[in-house]
Amino acid sequence: MPGDTKQKHFESIRFGIDNDVKQLRMFQAIMLYGTEMASKTDRYRFGSKTKFRIIPRDFVKLRNGKMIMEIEEVIVGSNTLSFDEYVELRLLAFSMYVTNAGIVYDPLLKFLREKNVDVFELISNSYSVTENAPEKIKSLFETYREATINELWDSPKDIIENYQNEDEYQKLLDDKDGINIMRHYNALVIAELMGDWT
Repeated sequence: MPGDTKQKHFESIRFGIDNDVKQLRMFQAIMLYGTEMASKTDRYRFGSKTKFRIIPRDFVKLRNGKMIMEIEEVIVGSNTLSFDEYVELRLLAFSMYVTNAGIVYDPLLKFLREKNVDVFELISNSYSVTENAPEKIKSLFETYREATINELWDSPKDIIENYQNEDEYQKLLDDKDGINIMRHYNALVIAELMGDWT
């Protein structure tokens, strides 16, 4: 959010985890046209840096052959948050999504809290300290990082022009582009990597 820093974001997430908030989720800030945050004044005030992406699975090929897609503008940096920090926070969000969503790890997290283990540190270290992680998990985080960066475009025009190409449009149909990255990689963990993740 405008004015947020990596440290403030960490403190907010830590507060939620320490207070056993269920279904803790993090989403990108989307610029909604007509809102104060999307105004030129606020963009300048907060130094908002934005990129564009396809709303997941929101595209179609018209009868005339033209491909169209719905696009959103997301904040990926500001005068208090660098793009690299944004990417790092997306990795944290993914780690949180897998570990703190649903009931799979509830008993383990409850046990760790009872033993005064810092659950936030455990979750944040899962993506930032991977030297001891299984190779598949190291690869997963690297692939997730690349997907997070590669889904972003400088302008809606760039997106639209790119997907007029049949081969590029096929990537949308094949779920290689235009997907919900977090849900896609979470499904990959559940289907193939639960043992390695755990």
